[in-house]
Amino acid sequence: MESPELQLPNDEAVRAYQTIVRRHPHIGPRIEWFWGHREFPEFVRKLLLDTRDGTRAGFSWEVVKAFDVLQKVHDEAYPQYAVDWSDIWDKWCERHHEQK
Repeated sequence: MESPELQLPNDEAVRAYQTIVRRHPHIGPRIEWFWGHREFPEFVRKLLLDTRDGTRAGFSWEVVKAFDVLQKVHDEAYPQYAVDWSDIWDKWCERHHEQK
């Protein structure tokens, strides 16, 4: 899989990418690698969801919003790879609510 050059179409997307890289520089090359590929949505999902049984510290709200911007930009640029995560978020909310 060759990664295309990261092409961000607007200032909001550029700022979102810079926000992520400023706080988590090790993630920048991974964003660049997955950008434009069908794996990008899953890459973002795995970063945002705790897959380490609660040992992951999590991201600041600013970084979560930046990921949301990049995901939306990616979905618009590569609609063939867009994924509807609403069902996944519904399941997360149900599980989270049950744990309280």
